Amino acid sequence: MEENRDALDLFSACVTQWRWSGFGQRLGLDYAGVLAVARMLDIKADAPMLRKIQTLEVYELGQGAEGKGHGAAVKACRNANACAMCTKKNCRDRM
Repeated sequence: MEENRDALDLFSACVTQWRWSGFGQRLGLDYAGVLAVARMLDIKADAPMLRKIQTLEVYELGQGAEGKGHGAAVKACRNANACAMCTKKNCRDRM
């Protein structure tokens, strides 16, 4: 979905912006870091973009809990031609 390309590109570029616990568990993205990356990539960081990034973040954190982790959301979205930001409730491709 072309309208989500910037979100996917931004999320992919933020691989070093994760916050970690002292026990090595990812807690979530550092949004100040995400904002800085968005500026560098000239991607508009507004409320709709934040919601898309958060959707990918939540999906990625869930994949990490299942042992898939690091980039699973991005790979699944690109490989399945589906999108983590899908709004169709009954979509078969929805993650």
